[in-house]
Amino acid sequence: MEKPLQRFHSTALLAAFFLALGAQSIYALDIPPAKVQTPSRFSHAVWAGYSWFAGAKAHFSPVTSPYGDRPPPLLTEEFRDFARTLAENRVDTVFVFVGSMGDMGRLPLWPLLPESPLGRLREKAGDEWIPIRRLRYELARFGPPPRILAWVGGVRKGWDRGKIDLSDPRALEAAAWLGERLSQEDASFDGVHFNIEPTLEGDPRVLELLDKVRPKLRGKMLSFAGTMVDEELSRVAGLRERFWSSEYLAEVARRVDQIAFMTYDTAAKDASLYEDFVETQTRLLARHVHRANPSCEIFIGAPTYRERTGWHDPAAETAAASARGFLRAFEGLGPEKKQIKGLAFYAAWTTQPEDWRTVARALGWQEK
Repeated sequence: MEKPLQRFHSTALLAAFFLALGAQSIYALDIPPAKVQTPSRFSHAVWAGYSWFAGAKAHFSPVTSPYGDRPPPLLTEEFRDFARTLAENRVDTVFVFVGSMGDMGRLPLWPLLPESPLGRLREKAGDEWIPIRRLRYELARFGPPPRILAWVGGVRKGWDRGKIDLSDPRALEAAAWLGERLSQEDASFDGVHFNIEPTLEGDPRVLELLDKVRPKLRGKMLSFAGTMVDEELSRVAGLRERFWSSEYLAEVARRVDQIAFMTYDTAAKDASLYEDFVETQTRLLARHVHRANPSCEIFIGAPTYRERTGWHDPAAETAAASARGFLRAFEGLGPEKKQIKGLAFYAAWTTQPEDWRTVARALGWQEK
């Protein structure tokens, strides 16, 4: 791995972080766990933004530290409100974005650098003030012990804004290094979630990446963002990035502990059709994964983003429609049912209170 192109030093900003992160006396008090009513049938996941890794309202850049413009740090109330929302909606697995791999797989982990504001804060105040630990603390107050995974992104070279070339051995070594670094104690993650797009049907490079990363994780969880399955569509040239064969799905499932399936961007124009599609996909994905790896956890994607594209109609592909299709499939499953954890919401920053309410009603655990 090459060193980051820009390092950040600022005593003034460190002081600001200290005030925001370390000097809020209420946070240090021994507060009794809050009581939050949550359903018990499923536990869900959510893709969450970079701010929870950086501890500040900032965006990832591969060349510039997120602290360079002195973004405002996240406050205790923001951690607490986010944790309460997740707990109330039975989300206990959080994929926190740590950045996207670039050329040769490079991804600067700015918040983990010793000279970053967080690195210097750790020196002075201890690990308990690191954002991932603070988020874990708040989630545990409101619900069961959470799992927080480092979400590593990557767009393949040859695709829009894509830079990562998995045929380059250096990219695979970089992925392995990321897995090892993000599994270390000071990073505070429970595992790593890779989201490599697109992952084409039959692509051996992604399997190589998973094989490289697995031994570096120190026994922590290896998670992957998977796509949909269809034997016929996986052979269509323009759809191989959206549909896998059952054989390739099995190859991925054997290598990981968890798959969050992106069962959206289907071009569906009607909510009932999308609901039926999710039902079919949930059933197929669960059965294929179960045959390949009976211990692999499964999440089914639930979209909440409003951006309209040729592949996504936000009036048709809704989290509620996804939940209804998911539940119908779940109730008809056999032994594979135990591997299904719940829904995976994309994304935390687009999910509105009404989305949570409609999903709760669809899953039958909240009054209409």
